[in-house]
Amino acid sequence: MVPNTNVAGAAKPVFYTPESPLSSASEAQSTYQLGDTPTHAAELDTSRIHNTYGGNVENGSGIEMTTQDQIPVTKLNKLDPK
Repeated sequence: MVPNTNVAGAAKPVFYTPESPLSSASEAQSTYQLGDTPTHAAELDTSRIHNTYGGNVENGSGIEMTTQDQIPVTKLNKLDPK
């Protein structure tokens, strides 16, 4: 489950993409303008998610969505670090 709260338990938006998972960590970092290099990509079940935003990643090339819901993870894939 992708949590919708921070470490203190306060509600936070959950960012995700409806695009197919990338296999490269560096490509994911660039596409989605991630601060840290990701190690895994999660495949999600978004069939019951209520989105609060959808648009293009600022300074990136991907699509981002936000929700206040928790999102079930259906599969976790290790990314190639390159």
